[in-house]
Amino acid sequence: MVYDREIQGTEHTFGVSGKLIMNALVMYDHQSETLWSQFLSRGVKGPQVNQALEIVPAVQTTWQQWLSLHPDTLVLDKRGRYQGDTYEGYYRGGSAASWASQTRTDVCPARNWSWV
Repeated sequence: MVYDREIQGTEHTFGVSGKLIMNALVMYDHQSETLWSQFLSRGVKGPQVNQALEIVPAVQTTWQQWLSLHPDTLVLDKRGRYQGDTYEGYYRGGSAASWASQTRTDVCPARNWSWV
């Protein structure tokens, strides 16, 4: 999910809280320290609780596919911090951590990609 960082006319910057809700990222904003659920697309704790985040259209692709479609793309820092997918080990893991009251692994195994 990609969200607009402007909320009620104010630009926000976000960080990763280290928390999960329903196996999904919980962000926080540096301005109000509100916790934002990626799964629910809204604030879940703090001054902006229940405030909706606006979803911005995005595409999930590989670097090779992107570059073939946009050959003039420039890389800001090729040898910087982001050498790979930080969550690669997470996707391969077998256990699911979830705040949901019930997890049905017979319907969809933990951490499978789902597009709805």
